[in-house]
Amino acid sequence: MDNVVKKYEGTYEEFRDRLGNELQREAESFVRIGYLLKVARDSDVLAASGYKFVADFAAAEYKLTKDVVSRYMAINDRYSEGGYSDVLQEQYRVYGYTKLAEMLTLPPEIADVVPPEATRAEIQDLKRELREEEQVTPMEVMMEQQRADDTGMPLLYRMLKAYYHGKPAEYERMHEAVWLWQLQADGDAKYMQSAAQDILAPSGNIVMMSRVAGVGRVMLVVRDSGLPELRSVRSGEQQAETWMNVWETLGTLASGSRESVEDAWELLYGEPYPVAAAVREEKTEPKDRVIRTSGSAGSAPKAPDRSVNAAGKGSKKAASTKPAVSGNGTKQGKSVQKPVENAQEPAENAQEPDQDPADAGQQGEPEEDLRVLEAKRLAHVVLEALDREKYITARKAARSLIEKIAEICESMADADIDGQMSIGDLVGMQEESVYVAAMARPPPGR
Repeated sequence: MDNVVKKYEGTYEEFRDRLGNELQREAESFVRIGYLLKVARDSDVLAASGYKFVADFAAAEYKLTKDVVSRYMAINDRYSEGGYSDVLQEQYRVYGYTKLAEMLTLPPEIADVVPPEATRAEIQDLKRELREEEQVTPMEVMMEQQRADDTGMPLLYRMLKAYYHGKPAEYERMHEAVWLWQLQADGDAKYMQSAAQDILAPSGNIVMMSRVAGVGRVMLVVRDSGLPELRSVRSGEQQAETWMNVWETLGTLASGSRESVEDAWELLYGEPYPVAAAVREEKTEPKDRVIRTSGSAGSAPKAPDRSVNAAGKGSKKAASTKPAVSGNGTKQGKSVQKPVENAQEPAENAQEPDQDPADAGQQGEPEEDLRVLEAKRLAHVVLEALDREKYITARKAARSLIEKIAEICESMADADIDGQMSIGDLVGMQEESVYVAAMARPPPGR
């Protein structure tokens, strides 16, 4: 049955306010329930009821378990005015019961900075990160500090560097935005501060967290379009920042190269830009999260994939060790409908293990060159990136694709091929698309 979109009688703002009011009443109701249960626990109101304990009373009269009773009272302890009243504190009136219940086990100083827009899943992710940080001992943190090579840099720089190391797609967006804003700012300090806020926290409320070696997890908090603030999860120390300082830090992180995010990344982290990881992140990571963490918790960020499956600078070198195309080349006229994603998967017609490599191409079906499979994979990356308007990623992958195709064609120069083979025949896409992607630039204003 097809879904029918019904017309809503009213405005979006009215709907939003209506739902918000219901959520507020829900949270206030749970605070009042917790308060009444605490009154039953602490007064003689149950004396004539025959119940000795509030848990027995709640179970018999309302089918509430001990755990539920304890949670009601804990919510009242944490979120009611004065910790013992039937009135919900004003700053918590926009959360709703579900999120307040999730926030119960957060330390108060962390719960206080959770944005109202945060989802339950985001709060759960935050709790998971904090639990993993608790598993790291002070001795391990001390040893990390001795090995860290950037201890002399400001904490904001180290925190953001660690964060973007775990988020290559976000680094690419930040790099692109910094240079676009820089061209327009023309040294205007007020303009640059607005740029920093627009890049980092366009919605006004944001919590970013990453793990800094030798320090532990550090949060960057922005609330209600105010000034940013750094908070150390382990020590509880707080450090106020300015938006100008944030802008200068972002500029430093993006300063390696204006034209190439790959070069900027390599200068910053000393490793190739992980194109494949950035595409995966773009496909799976929502852009509107208000609690953002850098991923792998309790350890240093994972090194990018340097194999042939990562369209980085090492791909050509890795490909040079692969077998050349057999004498008959790729099957003439074969149209590839769907790019192959895994370049390491054996070809369907690969030679038998006991076959002499010297006889490859002379007996039976030819082995499909692994470089052709890699070209197909790169074509897939190009199309994925273009579909998501990831022009820098598309350009990088397209250049690698063109290099790969040139390498294949060079090895086939002396082969006896019946008919003409185009780039489209090799990778299942039009030749023009490859070159358009290779030369693509973000449109004005991006």
